[in-house]
Amino acid sequence: MKQNFSKATEAQQTAAQEQAQQAQTGVEFKTVEELLRHDAAQVQPPKSLMTRLQQSLKQEIRPPAWWKRWFS
Repeated sequence: MKQNFSKATEAQQTAAQEQAQQAQTGVEFKTVEELLRHDAAQVQPPKSLMTRLQQSLKQEIRPPAWWKRWFS
């Protein structure tokens, strides 16, 4: 019975420590753009998504350069 009680208190202590760490590392952003940039730096997209994006960009038709539009 004593062991169950100690395991429960250990779980509560670790949960409290994790919450304290999250509260300490909180970051406040002035703009949404800062938030998105911070998030993009922290999270890596899946490899399959990156591959599909690169293939899609290769197939995209690009408009002619501005100087080609002016001089053609």
